[in-house]
Amino acid sequence: MLPMASEVALGLAISENSARIKVGLARDLVTRLPETLGALSRGTIDLYKASKISEPTAVLSDSRAREVDALVSGRLVGRGPASIRRMVNRAVQKVDPEGAAARAEARRRERRVELRHGDDAMATLTAEVASAAYARIDRCARALRNAGDGRTMDQLRADVFADLLLSGTPGEASVRAEVFVYIDVATLMAVS
Repeated sequence: MLPMASEVALGLAISENSARIKVGLARDLVTRLPETLGALSRGTIDLYKASKISEPTAVLSDSRAREVDALVSGRLVGRGPASIRRMVNRAVQKVDPEGAAARAEARRRERRVELRHGDDAMATLTAEVASAAYARIDRCARALRNAGDGRTMDQLRADVFADLLLSGTPGEASVRAEVFVYIDVATLMAVS
């Protein structure tokens, strides 16, 4: 007999990975998140919003996941997926502060800057201090806007971000290049 995810993948004509995610969400709803299942059954939320409750609670024990489920269940109406995810993340931290601190420290040890290339010459950078960096970029962009700059706020933020990284100063859009020349010792000493 095929494992459940394989059967679901075959039956729905989706990848096994997609099927594993669907089976995991279904299992969570039935065993760990009864209030979320109820909200889904009543039509208060859809399956995608339910996943925004399931994903952040995956790190918790069943009993703590049920605590988070109970905390957020009455606050789902009218919320979008991102808002639900933020609310659930706060509830996870409230229910399991020691675990949240340990997970944050583990992630901090694995910190890096990640570049994800997108379409049309765009890309996304991800970093641990992204919120603080965004706040500084936003302040600089607002100052430029208040000084009469006509670009949109999104354009200002993008340009300030590039200026700060490339020149160190907002408003100085210059790309600095570093050139390294490597010469072997024999050539450098003109021995050959």
